[in-house]
Amino acid sequence: MGAAATNRIVVYEGKLNLGVASFDKASVSIDSLLAVYGAFQASAHETSTDGQRQQDLTLNVPPANFVRLVAALSKLGRVESKDVTSSDITGDVLEASNALNDQQAAQTKQQQLLAKATSPAQAQQLAAQGRELQAGIAEAEARLQRFGAQRKWATLALHYFQYLPAPEPAAPLPAFAPRFAEAFNRGWSWVLSGLVLLTNLWPLLLLGGSVAAGLRWWRQRQQAPA
Repeated sequence: MGAAATNRIVVYEGKLNLGVASFDKASVSIDSLLAVYGAFQASAHETSTDGQRQQDLTLNVPPANFVRLVAALSKLGRVESKDVTSSDITGDVLEASNALNDQQAAQTKQQQLLAKATSPAQAQQLAAQGRELQAGIAEAEARLQRFGAQRKWATLALHYFQYLPAPEPAAPLPAFAPRFAEAFNRGWSWVLSGLVLLTNLWPLLLLGGSVAAGLRWWRQRQQAPA
């Protein structure tokens, strides 16, 4: 039972989102930790938006050091998010290995039959089977290579960024300033209210002016000598 557990193949993957106080110091510390734990950068992408520097790293880590490296990186700042998964691929590796062995055995038998083919039609049929077997062998080999890479290196996607400094608080207003501002707004509100009232009354004012002008003209005509 112990030997079986020892031979299990476990692969690790993770994502770590980290906020740091100093981008440059964090970068130096990350490089040092990678050297300590035998990891390396598979890819790196740095950007700067509105003064905030950030970087995305893909790290390849020896599986035996994966958990310890994640723990050490988490101490460099504040962890915004962290996701770590592990998968036992022992069965997948065994399945792919058996499939490769079966296809290679079938290919050997097919080649023997092709050498003994007695007609062109039979030879063509066996050749087509051989091409299918070769494609299957290539796929199984590629799958085993991927498993081998996963077995050798765990993968960590690290995103870290520098916090922007908090804006300085505005200077407090003098004690009389809020009252002055309130009085100014209240007076300006009265002016606007008056303008709105005049706008609503302009038809009545126009009509009243017209009536007054008509009365004045009528009185002048009545007082004029005949």
